[in-house]
Amino acid sequence: MQFKTDMTDQEFYYEDFFELGVNCSICKRCSSQIAGVKKISNLKRHLTLKHGINFKPGRRNKRPRSKTNQPSISSFVSNKNEEESQLTKYLRNAPPDALAELQTELFEITLEMGLPFSFFHAMPIKKRLDKWIPYFPIPSRQNFARTTAICLDDLHLKMVNKLSSKRHLSLMVDRWSDGDNLDLLGLSAYFYDIESGTRGGLLLGLAFLDSFHREERFAEWIKKVLGDFHVPLEKILLCYIDNNKNQIIGCKNLFRNLVPIPDETFGHDDDEDSQVSNTEFDLFGSDMEEDDQKEECEEANDVSPSEIFLRLSDQGCISLASFVMKIPSPIYAVEMLVNDLMSSICMHDVLPALGKLRGLNHKFRTSKAVQQYMKQENQMNLPFENVTRWIATFEMLQQYLHLHATGVLTTIIEIFNVTEAPSDEIEISPLEPEEIEKLKIMERVLDLIANLLGKFQLNEASLSCVIPHIMDLKESVREMGENSDSFPASTILAMIKNNFDWALNPDSNSFVDLAAMATYLDNKYKIYLEVQTPESASLLKSVQKAMLNQFVSVNMNSRGLVPGEIF
Repeated sequence: MQFKTDMTDQEFYYEDFFELGVNCSICKRCSSQIAGVKKISNLKRHLTLKHGINFKPGRRNKRPRSKTNQPSISSFVSNKNEEESQLTKYLRNAPPDALAELQTELFEITLEMGLPFSFFHAMPIKKRLDKWIPYFPIPSRQNFARTTAICLDDLHLKMVNKLSSKRHLSLMVDRWSDGDNLDLLGLSAYFYDIESGTRGGLLLGLAFLDSFHREERFAEWIKKVLGDFHVPLEKILLCYIDNNKNQIIGCKNLFRNLVPIPDETFGHDDDEDSQVSNTEFDLFGSDMEEDDQKEECEEANDVSPSEIFLRLSDQGCISLASFVMKIPSPIYAVEMLVNDLMSSICMHDVLPALGKLRGLNHKFRTSKAVQQYMKQENQMNLPFENVTRWIATFEMLQQYLHLHATGVLTTIIEIFNVTEAPSDEIEISPLEPEEIEKLKIMERVLDLIANLLGKFQLNEASLSCVIPHIMDLKESVREMGENSDSFPASTILAMIKNNFDWALNPDSNSFVDLAAMATYLDNKYKIYLEVQTPESASLLKSVQKAMLNQFVSVNMNSRGLVPGEIF
């Protein structure tokens, strides 16, 4: 709603205040105390001076209740003298409609204020509601629900369309606890709109954990909530997560079997204490014998790796369940996973959320840069093992999500897009005039190299470190001037090889012979440079296609793969 120029205290509702507070730091600071009355004079003074709202003498009043006569979230927020268990009692005895209204208001708050949805996971329910308009300089934890300001009705309409289309969709079940140890499960859907660049979410269902005595009951609830959206249940898995060790214990499909995950994939120690069996954990306590569980694991081999999504929990050991569908486009998956890992590595929200990551991307490309940033910010020491685990994430993406390389690299280039080259990056020496002919073509060559490296499925360090530096080189080439056009591809590849030999493992099946690739590139582009015709653009495309076909075919044949399997 829009504020009037003149209004009385009676017309001023605290709930309306957040509309102004979205883009005003002073409003945010004042809004953290909006539940009380001590700072109301300061708030009014600020609204008058900053936003031109003139208050007339009158009696302060609260917003009337809704037509359903059910207390809204605002009634819990503004009443500081309520007992701690009032919300608990209300939730216990609330009719279904009121519970639905509560979960809708919860999500509406996250949209209006641009809060991270996990803000409600970080504290007891009553305290969450008391501080539902907090002032914070850096968003806390995963920023999944941050989206553009759109009204709730339009959001529901768009979300239903997104869910029905089954594209760019992930489903999660988060566990909440209040001060009276009342556990709630919230089933939320999140999507990523590639065209508009909008991330959104919607709380679909809210239920009590103690009502699920067995996983069968839990599965029934999932089916009931998702029944209207035609979600393929066979694509949904339950992930068991040990955040204390940054370890994925295993994934269980509630409608199939347990999916074992090899521990060595995550770079953990070989200690017996650090090894956790995939069959030890059951979220609700199953009566299944150990032999039966092992048998289920053996029968689970038919589950496609593309159905698994890895999400690190911020709630501790095996406290969250995550449900994710197969996502045809990897962009949202990579964004969400990178954001999770950033929070998990730093443990205390040291690094900014993904929304700010692009602005500070040059600080996070290498372990050295991360450690320097930590020292500059006087934050906790960052163990190198955590950085290594973060780097290894991109190989986990390839292995478990089975994403084709083009989509992954498009996302990585998007996330680590270089806007300004840091001073400690690789320096390119000035080129001779005869070498500078086709700069724009060279930029395309670098893009092609990035895609080729992805097609070869290099080891974990290459995707997270080599690709961003290739983009650095591309930017450096672009900065050489508009009159520069091109130089031999072997120059770029030699620089990559000299600086990133540590990232390429010659003993691995994924090792790429950069020298052979450079020779091939040079030969192809010599042909192109000799043919200065209007058909140069189409020729470039044919060269790119030929290069991809040759290198991918060699790579697939060496691995014993059939063409088309990795795409």
